[in-house]
Amino acid sequence: MALTSFAWSAIAGGVVGNAAYDSIKTLTGAGFARLAGYTVNNQQTEFEIAFLAMLETNQVLRDSLIQLAMGGTGNISSITTGNISTTGGSVIVGNRNSIG
Repeated sequence: MALTSFAWSAIAGGVVGNAAYDSIKTLTGAGFARLAGYTVNNQQTEFEIAFLAMLETNQVLRDSLIQLAMGGTGNISSITTGNISTTGGSVIVGNRNSIG
């Protein structure tokens, strides 16, 4: 499944600040640590089983990851503080004002 490969690559890349990595971390919540552990230990079969189970039980997660994998933007609202860096793009904040 392409979505599984996308998530594996994003998590295995492990770059905080990478939009895909950060989005998947936020979207998967507590399950992220388990998924990341599978990538660190190169346990792709276990990763796929856990990841597909998450997708089967969470339509919002599935829809958000599909949109992200297709190059769209996600709606991540649980981040309340932190630094935002871009490589030439804009960041839209809660009041829909563009920064950058």
